[in-house]
Amino acid sequence: MEYNDPELTEKNWCPEEVIFSISDPRTSEGYLIRYAGIEKIDGIEMCNLCSEISNENGTMQIDYLFDNSGDYFRFRIVDDEGNVQMFL
Repeated sequence: MEYNDPELTEKNWCPEEVIFSISDPRTSEGYLIRYAGIEKIDGIEMCNLCSEISNENGTMQIDYLFDNSGDYFRFRIVDDEGNVQMFL
């Protein structure tokens, strides 16, 4: 298990780094939360806080995207082939 608590500031509100990671080497199952960087969606810069769940069936990615003010957010689920399964 790995845990990192990044210091968030006005200037560094979306650092690209892993926050939490846990894995089972016996089964290759794992769970990861990381800041994946800033994406521009509908003209708004949004931070991608990404969760990844992996097991023998592949990987599923759950993204929580939010802007610096907290006024805008999106939720997205992506399968292991990169296809968006849900976008709210």
